[in-house]
Amino acid sequence: MSDVMQEVNDELRQQRLEAFWIENRNWIIGGIILAILTTAGLTWWRGYTYKQDMARTTQLIAAVKSDDAKTLTDFAAASGKNHAALAKFSAAGLHVKNGNPARAIELYGEIAGSMSVDRELRDLAKILSLNIRLGTEDPKKLHKELAAMSGNKEPYRFTALEMDALVYAGEGNMKEAAAKLEAISSSPDAPEDSRMRATTLHEFYAASANENVPFKKDVAADKKPVDAKPADKAAKP
Repeated sequence: MSDVMQEVNDELRQQRLEAFWIENRNWIIGGIILAILTTAGLTWWRGYTYKQDMARTTQLIAAVKSDDAKTLTDFAAASGKNHAALAKFSAAGLHVKNGNPARAIELYGEIAGSMSVDRELRDLAKILSLNIRLGTEDPKKLHKELAAMSGNKEPYRFTALEMDALVYAGEGNMKEAAAKLEAISSSPDAPEDSRMRATTLHEFYAASANENVPFKKDVAADKKPVDAKPADKAAKP
């Protein structure tokens, strides 16, 4: 009797499965096809993006080798995101070299203001722009911008602190300048070269503050930091 009941149950189960398949097969087949197409589409898109990146990188290298600012800015206008930013960095460097810092600052501003560019590149553009503007703009404005880049999680915080110290020194505020440098020299996360500069200048600034000796602005110009490095990439002591 139990064998007969088992056969009946199996037959009913089979009938239910057949009925379910007849009712839902279009949805099931459609879902399988959609999954296959999605996987194929993603695979194609990854390959296409990789090829596009490789092509753009080759074009960027050629533009950099041209040593021509217009070629670089034209490339940037036709490119997207980080490739365009890198071209603008190169063009800005050429403008600085050729005595046109205003145009370099403009290009750095475009990079810093583009939310499609990686944050580290945007922050680097801000630092390089500030480096050009040191000694020429309102110190209050410079302090505000540098303070925003000096937080514990900012990648270029040590460079920002060093530059802020130079601005304070240029104002004759040697005590505050020394304090900024102390924050660098006492940090185990600071790059070794930044700590060395900070330690050396700190002694000079602290002595000047104690003796109330005015700071000479030409010294600040000679000591401008130009080797900005993200803190997380810095060599440990």
